[in-house]
Amino acid sequence: MITDDEGNTALHFAPQKIWCTAQDIIEIIKVSGPQANQLINLKNKEGRTALAIAVLFDRLVIAQTLLKNGADPTIPDNTKRIPFQWAMYDQLTSESIQAMIQSILTMIQNINVNHKYSDGSTLLHCAVKCRRNGLVKGVLDRGADCTIEDNDGNTALDLAKQMKPSSDVKKIIKLLQQ
Repeated sequence: MITDDEGNTALHFAPQKIWCTAQDIIEIIKVSGPQANQLINLKNKEGRTALAIAVLFDRLVIAQTLLKNGADPTIPDNTKRIPFQWAMYDQLTSESIQAMIQSILTMIQNINVNHKYSDGSTLLHCAVKCRRNGLVKGVLDRGADCTIEDNDGNTALDLAKQMKPSSDVKKIIKLLQQ
């Protein structure tokens, strides 16, 4: 795989370019052939995957395309944040939080929400880690299974119960117990 000095591949650069389309991403994946799965989830020196960069640049269609082609949303970067946490990390107003939750839910609309990633977690586990009850509700509304355990034996509810108590965490626990 060809990378620059920072570990970036064509898939890392593509989401940063406004002219890049979902079809361009698909073409990069096709050209990669058997190495496509490795390329899709390859980390650069900051630990970011192409999906993380797409989320950072708010490239919804690119993120959806990467997810449909095997991007793993549970891969953390060097700061231990998963892509969806980057989307939720900044100091956002309640309006922009709602917009970001809608963006994430749109990204995953055609994705199997119960797919297990390399660490055994699902999108529901990711949503809980983001600590956003609207995101958890959205993933649950799309059919997420609360009983799936990650590789450490934790369900999404287990993860929520391990978090520092807050009003959001209490709401998440309530949603997961319904």
